Amino acid sequence: MATAASVTIFAIYESIKTVIHPDMSVITSHVITVIVAGILTFFVSRYALARYSAAISEIERQTGMTEEMNHLLSGVLETMQEGVLIVDSAMNILLYNNAATRIVKLAGASQKENGERANEQGDTSSPLHLFTSSPLHLFTSSPARKVRLVDATREPVIHAAFRRAIEERRQVEERVEMADRELRSYQLNVSPLGEGLAVGIFFDITRLERLERIRREFFANLSHELRTPLTAILACSETLLAGAMDDRENSGRFIERLHKHAARMSEMIADISDLSAIESGDVKLAPAPVKVSSAVGEVIALASARKGERLVTFQVSVPEDLCVLADPMRLEQILYNLIDNAIKFNRPDGTVRVKAESSDAEAIISVEDTGIGISSQDLPRVFERLYRADKSRSRRVEGSGLGLAIVKHLVQAHGGEVFATSELGQGSKLTFTLPLADASLLELHNGEKLIGISVDA
Repeated sequence: MATAASVTIFAIYESIKTVIHPDMSVITSHVITVIVAGILTFFVSRYALARYSAAISEIERQTGMTEEMNHLLSGVLETMQEGVLIVDSAMNILLYNNAATRIVKLAGASQKENGERANEQGDTSSPLHLFTSSPLHLFTSSPARKVRLVDATREPVIHAAFRRAIEERRQVEERVEMADRELRSYQLNVSPLGEGLAVGIFFDITRLERLERIRREFFANLSHELRTPLTAILACSETLLAGAMDDRENSGRFIERLHKHAARMSEMIADISDLSAIESGDVKLAPAPVKVSSAVGEVIALASARKGERLVTFQVSVPEDLCVLADPMRLEQILYNLIDNAIKFNRPDGTVRVKAESSDAEAIISVEDTGIGISSQDLPRVFERLYRADKSRSRRVEGSGLGLAIVKHLVQAHGGEVFATSELGQGSKLTFTLPLADASLLELHNGEKLIGISVDA
């Protein structure tokens, strides 16, 4: 356009020059023509350079925006815990992120670094082409360098999901189980992406399914635990209503059974309410220096009075000067639940050992019994609500089944840890830790009623 305008202006100039100065010499005419052509060339060149510079600036701006978007996309995919795969209609993987390498068999970060070093040394055989500092793995269009989906995974559900999404042009959702290192469950969402492409996102739902299983087991166990006392209460009440009230010999026995099972239900409901309050953070702790030996002595005295016909002996090994920073009432609740549990699941004439010692900045307190023990399969779940290891024997033992769950949450609320060890036929040992307290603070607390700091459980 600029060139055409220059030619037109030059032609007009020549015409005007010929009309106005027809007698101008050839040399003068050529000199003036050269000067005018130079001036026109100068302005046309400046105009062209300005347009070229503007075009270059726009290209650089667009390139910068593209790189910024690529880095943004890379950052998003890098922080995603979900695996991402982009697959074409030939079931070749075009792109994936690092999270996908933990789900299917694809090159991860270490392979990526090896490929980059090989490219720097002139080796172009690597099938990976990555953005700068990018977690994206993007393959070239060379058929020999494609990674097929079947090479990454042979799970038929994954293949069928991608194929249906591409062919039917609609979103597909499937549940997939992968058992490479450990069994994990994924929710796979595949959506069409452009012509002949589909993007799949793997959501790890292993923990959600485990929590759902625990919830179902909890309600199943709860209904069973409530059904037993309710059935006994109903049977006793019906017997009394049928005329046993007038039977002085047996009426007292039926009333005792009613009271016993009603008390069991009341204890279970109280434990459920207590556990719910602890888990939701509604329970306030008032940490204060507490002498462990005093707390253990009070709990053993209470447990001994309630142990009934269970003939067990206690062995206590607690330093007299050992103090912990804990809520006194909640510490006794922790100890009572552990000692009561050790009494219930002990052998006849068994032993309950309570031991405490200090280590660094914490106290280690353990309660050990000489019962039948817990199997290695059940041991990780002993702190779950209403979970019973030996169900045939546990059903005959009174209790809410929530004691150890309460212990776990209360110990964690104090900043400690709790764990269990056991050997079948030898007994079980439950240990928890609590922060140590200075013994001098105990005297100050007792003498001046030191107020503990209130924290959320």
